[in-house]
Amino acid sequence: MALKQLSDDAPDFYSSITEVKATKPTGVFHGYPKFWYSRRGEDDVKFVMSRMRVIPEHLKIEVSDKYERLYAQGKGRKAANTYLHETAVKYR
Repeated sequence: MALKQLSDDAPDFYSSITEVKATKPTGVFHGYPKFWYSRRGEDDVKFVMSRMRVIPEHLKIEVSDKYERLYAQGKGRKAANTYLHETAVKYR
Protein backbone atom coordinates (compact mmCIF):
# COMPACT_ATOMS: atom_id res chain seq x y z
CA MET A 1 0.00 0.00 0.00
CA ALA A 2 1.47 3.32 -1.02
CA LEU A 3 1.33 6.27 1.33
CA LYS A 4 0.24 9.62 0.01
CA GLN A 5 2.83 12.32 0.52
CA LEU A 6 1.54 15.42 2.30
CA SER A 7 2.56 18.90 1.34
CA ASP A 8 4.93 20.78 3.62
CA ASP A 9 2.20 23.17 4.80
CA ALA A 10 -0.32 20.42 5.72
CA PRO A 11 -1.46 20.62 9.36
CA ASP A 12 -0.33 17.88 11.67
CA PHE A 13 -2.29 16.23 14.44
CA TYR A 14 -0.48 18.05 17.24
CA SER A 15 -0.82 21.60 15.98
CA SER A 16 -4.43 21.93 17.12
CA ILE A 17 -3.83 20.74 20.69
CA THR A 18 -3.84 23.53 23.25
CA GLU A 19 -2.94 23.50 26.90
CA VAL A 20 -5.61 22.00 29.11
CA LYS A 21 -5.97 23.46 32.56
CA ALA A 22 -7.23 21.38 35.46
CA THR A 23 -10.80 22.14 36.44
CA LYS A 24 -13.08 21.04 39.20
CA PRO A 25 -14.99 17.83 38.56
CA THR A 26 -18.27 18.48 36.81
CA GLY A 27 -20.26 16.01 38.89
CA VAL A 28 -21.82 17.30 42.08
CA PHE A 29 -20.85 15.31 45.15
CA HIS A 30 -22.97 15.90 48.22
CA GLY A 31 -20.94 13.76 50.58
CA TYR A 32 -23.24 10.73 50.62
CA PRO A 33 -21.98 7.16 50.33
CA LYS A 34 -22.07 5.77 46.82
CA PHE A 35 -22.75 2.21 48.00
CA TRP A 36 -25.17 0.75 50.54
CA TYR A 37 -27.21 -2.41 50.99
CA SER A 38 -30.00 -2.82 48.48
CA ARG A 39 -32.11 -5.88 47.73
CA ARG A 40 -35.62 -6.29 46.43
CA GLY A 41 -38.01 -4.99 49.06
CA GLU A 42 -35.26 -3.98 51.49
CA ASP A 43 -32.59 -1.32 51.33
CA ASP A 44 -30.68 1.10 53.54
CA VAL A 45 -31.14 4.25 51.47
CA LYS A 46 -33.61 5.92 53.87
CA PHE A 47 -31.45 4.99 56.86
CA VAL A 48 -28.26 6.31 55.24
CA MET A 49 -29.84 9.55 54.03
CA SER A 50 -31.52 10.29 57.36
CA ARG A 51 -28.23 9.81 59.24
CA MET A 52 -26.13 11.76 56.73
CA ARG A 53 -28.58 14.67 56.95
CA VAL A 54 -27.47 15.56 60.50
CA ILE A 55 -23.72 15.28 59.90
CA PRO A 56 -22.03 18.66 59.28
CA GLU A 57 -21.09 19.45 55.67
CA HIS A 58 -17.35 19.58 56.35
CA LEU A 59 -17.41 16.00 57.72
CA LYS A 60 -19.72 14.32 55.19
CA ILE A 61 -17.00 13.21 52.79
CA GLU A 62 -14.88 11.74 55.58
CA VAL A 63 -17.85 9.89 57.12
CA SER A 64 -19.01 8.70 53.71
CA ASP A 65 -15.56 7.33 52.86
CA LYS A 66 -15.29 5.46 56.15
CA TYR A 67 -18.83 4.04 55.72
CA GLU A 68 -17.89 2.73 52.27
CA ARG A 69 -14.60 1.28 53.56
CA LEU A 70 -16.34 -0.58 56.39
CA TYR A 71 -19.01 -1.86 54.02
CA ALA A 72 -16.51 -3.02 51.40
CA GLN A 73 -13.79 -4.48 53.66
CA GLY A 74 -15.84 -7.42 54.74
CA LYS A 75 -16.90 -5.78 57.99
CA GLY A 76 -20.29 -5.68 56.39
CA ARG A 77 -23.52 -3.84 56.49
CA LYS A 78 -23.96 -3.98 60.27
CA ALA A 79 -20.57 -2.41 61.04
CA ALA A 80 -21.04 0.32 58.45
CA ASN A 81 -24.56 1.17 59.62
CA THR A 82 -23.50 1.10 63.30
CA TYR A 83 -20.65 3.50 62.56
CA LEU A 84 -22.95 5.83 60.63
CA HIS A 85 -25.62 5.78 63.34
CA GLU A 86 -23.12 6.44 66.17
CA THR A 87 -21.56 9.30 64.23
CA ALA A 88 -24.96 10.85 63.48
CA VAL A 89 -26.02 10.64 67.14
CA LYS A 90 -23.07 12.89 68.06
CA TYR A 91 -24.45 15.69 65.87
CA ARG A 92 -28.16 15.54 66.66
